Order: sequence, then C-alpha cells, then structure tokens
Amino acid sequence: MDREKKMTTPTGAPAPAAAGGARDERAERILDAAADLLVAWGYRRVTIDEVARRADVGKGTVYLHFSTKEVLFLTVTMRAQARLIDLLLEHIAADPSAILLSRFTRFVHRMVHDDPLIRAMVTADSDTLGSLVRSAPGVIDGVMAERARSIGAYLAVLREHGLIRTDEPADRQQDVLTAVLLGFLIAPLYTPWPARPPEERADLLEGTVRAVFETGADLAAVPAAAAEVARVFEQVRGVLRAEIDRQKRT
Repeated sequence: MDREKKMTTPTGAPAPAAAGGARDERAERILDAAADLLVAWGYRRVTIDEVARRADVGKGTVYLHFSTKEVLFLTVTMRAQARLIDLLLEHIAADPSAILLSRFTRFVHRMVHDDPLIRAMVTADSDTLGSLVRSAPGVIDGVMAERARSIGAYLAVLREHGLIRTDEPADRQQDVLTAVLLGFLIAPLYTPWPARPPEERADLLEGTVRAVFETGADLAAVPAAAAEVARVFEQVRGVLRAEIDRQKRT
C-alpha cells in the first residue's frame, strides 16, 4: 500500500488537480528510482520490489503506474531519449552547424558518455539494451516507428540541402551511419587493447563521418536546413513525451 498521504476535498474525495499532480510526481519518483537502479545494477538484477523501496512506495503502486517491468524501464529509456533531444535542440539553437552529420554524431557520442543511464544502456550493459529492444515491439511501436522516421527525415534534409552525398540510396546511407556510430560506441567492449579516451574517439568518429558522408559543400545552406532539422526532432520529442505520459498512467 502506498505510504503517501492523499490530498482530499472537504467531502473526503480526492482533490482533482492536486491528486493529478501528486500522481505525476509519484510516477516521476518511480522513474528516477528505476533509472538509478538500472545504472547501478543492470536491467536483469533490478526487481520491482527494489524500485518500490527506492521510490518509497508500495509495489502495487509501481504497477498502478506501469503495467510491467518492461514498460517501466522502456519509459525510463524514453525519458532519457527525450532529455537527449532537449540538449540537441538547445545545441542547434546555439549553433546551427551542429546539424552537420559529423558534428551530430560527435554530439551523440559525447552525450552517451556524459549520461550514465544512456551509457549503461548502450555501452556498459548489453543485456539491458538487448532486453529492452526485444521488449519494445508491441509496447511502444509508435515511438520506435517515429524514431526511425526521424533519422530518415534528418538525413533527407541534409541530402536536400547538399550537406551529405546523394550517390547512395538514403536507406543504405542510414544503415551505414547506424553501423558506424554504434561501432564507435561499443567497439571498446570487444577490443583487447586499451580504449582511446572518449574525446579522442569522438575526434575519430567525426573525421570518419565527414570523410564518408559529407560533401564539403558551401555552408550557406546550414541555417535553412537547421530550422527543418529542429522541426524533425521537435516532432519525435513530442511523440516521446506523449508516450511517456501514457505509460505513466497519470
């Protein structure tokens, strides 16, 4: 049973606005607890009991908000992705050239290493990434589709403005980009020699992406392209936030 006090009207009924705010705060506390445990222990070791204890709620309250462990942790990852997009949009607003593919991949690389949760998902705990990816279909299909669409739309903007090559089909280009970025992120887990420092790896990634994808075109197209790219990522952020709210059941 939840140990929190409930705000009520004089008749004893829940106060609607206050109750809604309290539910949202409680769901966020549960997500915070789950995120901390995911980083510390990894997905397989974390139980709903531990999440409930860390959040100071009853186990049943966790399930009141999140129907399964998989849904809870998928929501944790979506929240982390939404936060990353917030930072990306701030970066683009401050410097439109951040949309260039070489700089975009460098930004993602840095964010993975700066954010303990995303780093645990991608580089430190392969079980976490694999388990959650396998759980996603059927739970957050719309988000998965929108995320894939957004990367395609982003590359389409760069192609339209002459900022990346167009001599390869767009879908092949997207496959190569994914392989290059993921390779730079997880290769240190599988190589027997000491890994280069993250900043040096980011330099190598940026140079590789520039050599493979970019055209060296006049950057006069960047401001107009940046506005379009921002709209692409604002849309995917909106889909993420809507799905987070839906999964929280608040």
